[in-house]
Amino acid sequence: MPVSMCDMQVERGILAPLLFTLLLTSARACIPAEWEAEAKHADMLLMDGYFPSTPAGPTQQPSIGNGFAATVIDSDALFVSGLFNGEGRKTPSHRARIPSPLSLSLHHHGKEVEPCAAGLDLRRASFLRRSQVGGVSVVETFVTHRSLRHLLLYTVQAEGEVNNITVVMNRGSASDDLTVVQSGEEEGVFCEDSRIVQAETSTSPLENVTLCWPSLPTSLTLDSNTPFILPIGVSISIEGVDPHSTALATVVSASNRTLPDLLSSHYAEWEEIWSKSVTVESELYSNISRSVNASYYALYSSLRSDWPYSLSPGGIATNGYNGHTFWDCETWMFPSLLVQHRTLAESLLRYRQLRTSAAMDVAASYGYKGTMYPWESGLTGENVTPDWAQTGDFELHLEGDIALAVRQLLDTASQKDDKLEEEYYPLLKGIAEFWISKAEEGSDGMFDIFNVIPPDEDAGIVNNSVYTNAVAAESIFIAAKIAAAIGESFPAEYVDVAHHLRILLDNSSRRHLEYEGYEWEMEIKQADVTLLQYPLGWDMDDDIALNDLNYYQGVTKEGSVAMANSAYAILRCRHGQTEEAMQLYFDQLEWITLPFYVWHETPTGGNPNFITGAGGMMQHVVYGFGGVQIGEKQLCFQPSLPAAITSVRFGTATYKGIDMEVEERQSSIRAAYLSSDGSVTKLSVVSDSGEHSIDVSQLKAGDLIYEGSSSRVCIAPIG
Repeated sequence: MPVSMCDMQVERGILAPLLFTLLLTSARACIPAEWEAEAKHADMLLMDGYFPSTPAGPTQQPSIGNGFAATVIDSDALFVSGLFNGEGRKTPSHRARIPSPLSLSLHHHGKEVEPCAAGLDLRRASFLRRSQVGGVSVVETFVTHRSLRHLLLYTVQAEGEVNNITVVMNRGSASDDLTVVQSGEEEGVFCEDSRIVQAETSTSPLENVTLCWPSLPTSLTLDSNTPFILPIGVSISIEGVDPHSTALATVVSASNRTLPDLLSSHYAEWEEIWSKSVTVESELYSNISRSVNASYYALYSSLRSDWPYSLSPGGIATNGYNGHTFWDCETWMFPSLLVQHRTLAESLLRYRQLRTSAAMDVAASYGYKGTMYPWESGLTGENVTPDWAQTGDFELHLEGDIALAVRQLLDTASQKDDKLEEEYYPLLKGIAEFWISKAEEGSDGMFDIFNVIPPDEDAGIVNNSVYTNAVAAESIFIAAKIAAAIGESFPAEYVDVAHHLRILLDNSSRRHLEYEGYEWEMEIKQADVTLLQYPLGWDMDDDIALNDLNYYQGVTKEGSVAMANSAYAILRCRHGQTEEAMQLYFDQLEWITLPFYVWHETPTGGNPNFITGAGGMMQHVVYGFGGVQIGEKQLCFQPSLPAAITSVRFGTATYKGIDMEVEERQSSIRAAYLSSDGSVTKLSVVSDSGEHSIDVSQLKAGDLIYEGSSSRVCIAPIG
């Protein structure tokens, strides 16, 4: 049976993580010593015994992916990012299920081999299964290749000689999303060409997908010197290539290479990703490090910089939420990546920028001006929210969420990214125009935004959602600022409207009202009003900020969405309540299923591989415990480490063309220079002890920028 964090939560408090640590360090008979060594450093997640996922319960199995193709282990479904089937809002459009050729099992003398252990190698993005066959240890490895995105790999390696082995492919039923156009074998390679059944829009083409793999042998003899290698090629027509030729060439090329040669570039690219990542050390609870690494793995394996097709709450490996892109992307995933993996993060916004024209069409269909990015989007950027869902018509804060993410991207940009503002200005201008056409002037000269669904979706359709109005105002301010920076004219009346959007504040309680008509003590679904403080950074008095946090955290529905804990924890850190933030982190573990730390939408199940939760938790680490504060002119670190955390380390923190390595410990901060793109001449460093300037031209990799016990360090590059 799958073991969840919730199952093992003996009480809400410090005992639960201690129990996890004791359990996960107990002896495991079938697990080799080298796996245990990797697990000790939180680089590998282990299962003693093997419990395949079943449709009856929440999946415990992890996914493997390379940002282009992905699958859940033991699943009969393979998904490729950008490949959708179904008509717009009607069907609706959803990720097209490809019967997975990576769903494989071993048989010995005709009987299925039962694995005795399994491991998810986070560092190398590989899933391993270990079995005992005729007294010989046999390991199967599953890989979606990072640098060769069209390549999937399955290998079998034995420690001694084993005969009469058969590899069986378990692809499940035919897909309702695809029509097989042709299939057959050529030169010992089987290829299957398929086409989606229905395009997303009436003007969209029916996209094609091809899978190829060598014909499976009827019987194998394995020994320690001869691994079995099954390369699988996958390609889709959206790439602008012939999928059949690409998939076939992938298999032919891989078949002529050794296994070490095939895996070297995959391992190297993942090593580069992890070298820049955020890591957390805890001498008390190993599950903290494991949950951080597993959450980042879930994000990294769903994304690549050369394929800007965004993310969905269920990643690429599932059809959760139909594979659509929501506000989850800009609000919960993007910020967790921006500081250390800027190119990965930017690909998420590039997806939006490339669909600006479609967003204009959506706005016009509702009678608005500018751009209206739909609540749910797929391949084309048209509205693919199921037609029964009111969110598709009324959850409009997404427009501001996108603009806010663009602000964060531009605030961190190098001077060498001098075209970035021009590239994103049409998006920002369109969003500003949308809000102007949506806002209505009241008799008191203030502007209202009627008929919206706020982040607290349980509220339904309301007027003057405080977060929606505030993020709308900020959207307009951002557009005006960028217009001035690139020499574009921007209507002054737009800025005036932004200054007069109604922000509801109850003066007697000194708290913001979530929306017009909100009654005190009403339960809410998730963080909403508190988003004014983070990520929006809305200006307010300190007492109002704390009042909002205390009140709205107290009325949030328990066990609803994990991201609420993340948002509240970041603010607890900023208000100096570090241990409260740590407790919220432990509480979030209820959304994770052991042993592979698979996120779920709720503590009791829901959509698996829920990477929205992973993104929220990583923001908890970066902007809460790590205390990162992104400004227009400086990047600040104000760590807030609870007793359970020894250190937070940023392998790379990138800001305005400068790469730094930053390590925060209980009583110190250390920032070291790594590299520069040449756009910065000096660094101004401000700490508790004062300010000093550093000549960048005199720095070499590893030189200190700051080391000391300051509570806050701000680094400002100067061109």
